[in-house]
Order: sequence, then C-alpha cells, then structure tokens
Amino acid sequence: MSTIYGKTLTYRISRCFLSYYYQRCWKVKYIFQGLGINEICKDVGGAYKVSKDEISVKGRKGNEGRDMAIYLSRKYTRSTCDEIGEYFGGIRPSAVSLGNRRIKERIKADKNFKK
Repeated sequence: MSTIYGKTLTYRISRCFLSYYYQRCWKVKYIFQGLGINEICKDVGGAYKVSKDEISVKGRKGNEGRDMAIYLSRKYTRSTCDEIGEYFGGIRPSAVSLGNRRIKERIKADKNFKK
C-alpha cells in the first residue's frame, strides 16, 4: 500500500487530492489529460496565431512558437528528445534541447514572457 503524509493512500483520498490540484493548476491539467505533442502544438498555434504546420516545420530560424511547443512538449509529455524531434520535422535531439534551453533562458530573463 502507498502512503501520503503518513496515511494509507485510498482511492477516495487520491481522487480528492488529484481533483483539488487539477482544478487549481493548469500544469497538472496537461499531465492528467494525457495531452500529447499534437495537442500542445494546437494550443501553442492558437496562442501565437499560426497554424500547427508552421510550428512543426523544420529549418525556420527564429520560430518562437516552435521553441515554445518544444519546451512544453519536453516539460509536460513523457516523450524523449528523439520523439519530439521526429514530430518537428526530423530535427536532431540536440536541436530539441537547444530550443528548450532558449525558452528557459527567455523565461528567466523576461518575467512577462512566462505569462
């Protein structure tokens, strides 16, 4: 049996715990809805007002929407860099890491960007 805070984790407790955090945290929604890279690209495309195809195209420099989709895919899916790279036009895993790093650095530098 699993425990949480020293108490046996029952179905009722786990359901209450997850529903509480699901309602309050958008990050948890991505994880528990089981969203994949495709759904993340649709959401990012809507936010950046570009098509999903423009986000997943390979070889465009300065494609911030693509970098954001890579960052969110890396953070909220269980996909490897290889799988993410394959989805984004066959880019190498190192390019996935680089796009991820660019967004992380931008978030640290620009507090308004995170919103």
